[in-house]
Amino acid sequence: MTIKPFKDFVSENINLVDDLLIFNDVEGIETAFGKGSKLTPFQKTVPGTKMKSLSLYQAKGSSDIMKAIKSANFNDPEVRQFINRSGLYGARIIRKFIKSPDIIVTPKSSSDLTKELAQNIQSRTNYDFYIDSFQKTVDLNKIDIHRDDPRITDDIISSMEKTLERGRKKGFISVKQFAPQHRKFVKDLFEVLDKTLYNKVVDKNVVIIDDVMTTGTTAKQIYDKLIAHGASEVTTLTMFKATS
Repeated sequence: MTIKPFKDFVSENINLVDDLLIFNDVEGIETAFGKGSKLTPFQKTVPGTKMKSLSLYQAKGSSDIMKAIKSANFNDPEVRQFINRSGLYGARIIRKFIKSPDIIVTPKSSSDLTKELAQNIQSRTNYDFYIDSFQKTVDLNKIDIHRDDPRITDDIISSMEKTLERGRKKGFISVKQFAPQHRKFVKDLFEVLDKTLYNKVVDKNVVIIDDVMTTGTTAKQIYDKLIAHGASEVTTLTMFKATS
């Protein structure tokens, strides 16, 4: 299947019809594929870090897109072509906009999108990839609060401790259970699956590939782990940057 040039995909409309992703649908969710003719990625700095986030698409309806992608058949020719285009563009962004990347990591996700995108980029580059290398912490007692953060107060700690307690009783803790203004204080929500990875990131520039950039909570959790274990720089690359 021939992949059209970047210039032919400055924008895409994605829709969900009968649980199937439909591309280039005039009534779909319009997304911008890069900024301008040079296809500069959408950028932001993740709050609470020095980490830059780069995104292929900016999407107003990203939550709807993500729901659609979770039900997508990645063997479908239209979906496959979309992933191929995005992988080609993602590889270009890494080469052009990230300084001397060494290692690529991804978190495990309920959607196969992250893995599909990472594997497509992997086939086009020579970086060291560690796909599905981080997951949500299994032992809920390990999830804690950044109590020494200078911005945190006793009232915030008290509120977050109650949220943690409720989550542990239910057997499930998600960052969405915390008040939005408290999420930056959540600690150890993610853990590495193979601890030998930490030896490999020392003094390396690491790229985190994920599906969507919203608040940046997932990226920050992994960033904190990587920086604590000696990574020199961390950048995030996502398929979508969510807009309100």
